[in-house]
Amino acid sequence: MNKGNIIIVGANQGALALAYKLGSAGFKVTVFEKKDQAKVSYDWHDCMVPGAFDYAGIPFPPEDCLSPKKCWTFITPKKTDSLFVNVPEEKLDIVVERRPLNDFLYGLARDCAEIRYKTPVADLIIEGDRVRGVILKSGEEVYADLVVDSSGALSHLRASLPDDWGIQKLLAKRDAFFVYRSIFNVVENTAPPKYTNQVYMKHLDEPGISWFIYDDKKLTSDVLIGRVGELTDETIDRALKDMKNDQPQIGDKVVRDCQKAVIPLRRPISKMFANGYALIGDSAFMTIPMMGSGIACGFMAAKILTDVLSYPVGDPFGEFNLYRYQVGYMREIGAKHTGISMMKNWMLSAPTDAMDDFMAKRVIGEKELEAGGSGQSIKLSMGEIFKKAFSSLDHLPTLLGLKKMIDKMNGVMDLAENLPDEYDKAAFEKWQKEYDGAFKKSGK
Repeated sequence: MNKGNIIIVGANQGALALAYKLGSAGFKVTVFEKKDQAKVSYDWHDCMVPGAFDYAGIPFPPEDCLSPKKCWTFITPKKTDSLFVNVPEEKLDIVVERRPLNDFLYGLARDCAEIRYKTPVADLIIEGDRVRGVILKSGEEVYADLVVDSSGALSHLRASLPDDWGIQKLLAKRDAFFVYRSIFNVVENTAPPKYTNQVYMKHLDEPGISWFIYDDKKLTSDVLIGRVGELTDETIDRALKDMKNDQPQIGDKVVRDCQKAVIPLRRPISKMFANGYALIGDSAFMTIPMMGSGIACGFMAAKILTDVLSYPVGDPFGEFNLYRYQVGYMREIGAKHTGISMMKNWMLSAPTDAMDDFMAKRVIGEKELEAGGSGQSIKLSMGEIFKKAFSSLDHLPTLLGLKKMIDKMNGVMDLAENLPDEYDKAAFEKWQKEYDGAFKKSGK
C-alpha cells in the first residue's frame, strides 16, 4: 500500500538513508541527484558515532567503508602547547569513507526507491502555501505529496521559497565553513609524527582550523584547511606551507583529488518544514558545529522524519504534522548543537593570545574539546570557572566573556529544546524569533 509519493532532492548519505527508511515503510520514493553516481559525496572520510546506525535502523556497512578513529591532538593558536584528547576506545567515533558509504546506502535504497542520477532539479512547484513537486532541468514537472530538500548548504530550492514562509533562505557568510582538503603522499624516509591526528586551532591567527592526519598504513597525509567566511588561494598556500614546515611527512603529490566545499558550521536552521516540504542534512544546517561532520545527524533526522510520516497527526505532509519532525530533531540532537555553535563562535572571535593561554593552561581543556568535537554539550560550573580564573588573570576580561557566553549557551540550549509541543503558528514564530535572536544579539 502506497502511503504517499515523496521526492528527495540529492543523493548524499542522509538522503539515501531517508529513501531506504521511507521506501521500507511503504512510501513511493523518488530521488533526484544532479551528479553521476560515482561523483556524489566528498571523496574523503569523516567521523561519526557508530550508534547512529542502530538508532536509525540502518544495517552496519561493510569493513571496507570503515576504519578506527584515532584521538585528536589540538595545537594552540600560537603553537605554544598541544592538548592530546585521550578518548577511551569504547567511546571513540568510527571513520567512514563517504563514497563507499554512499554506494552501500544506494544498495539498500534502490530496492525500495527509484534513484535517478544525472537528473538536476531546477525549481519547486509551489501552489498557494504548499510545495506540490519539482521542475526538473529538462522541463519535466513531477508532482508529489512531499519534497525533501537534501541539496546542500547552498540549496537553491530553499532560497526560492516565499519570504513569508519564515524559512531562512541563504547561509550567512559567518556560518559558512569554506574547506580545502587534499590527500598527499608521505615523504619517503621521514619519521612518523608523534601524534597522527593534529588540529591547528585558529591557524595563522585566522578564523578557522587546519588539520593534518598521518595514515601509517596507506602512507598518506590528509590535509584540511578551513576558514569561516571565506578561503582564498593565498590562505591555502600560506597554511599548507606552514603545516609542511611543521610536518615534514606531507609530500607534494596529491594521491586523491583536491576538493573544496562549503559546510554549514552553525546551529540547526530555525524552521525546517512547510506544507509539502522538509529540509534534511546540510540543507537544514545539520552538522556538528565544531567539526562540520553531519552524517550521523542526517541518519537521525531520517529516522525521526520517517516515524513522523508513518504515524501522522492529521495531514501527514502538512505543517502541523511535519512540525513534529523539527521538535523530535531539536530535542534529540539539535539543542546540543545550538550550544556548541555558540561556543564555536566565541572561540573564533576571542583574542588569539587569550585563546592560546586558555588552552595552554587548560581553561579550555581536553574535556571541553572532546565534548565539542563529538557533538555533546559543553558544561563548566561556576566553581570550575573561578578555579580556572586564577590561572589566567592576565586575560580576565576574556575569561569573564567566556563565563557570560557559557551562561548564555546554557540558556539557548534550553530554549532550543523547549520549543512548543504542538504546532501553533504564533507560538512557534515567537520561539523562532527568540532562537534566531539569541545569536543576532551577540553578532554571531
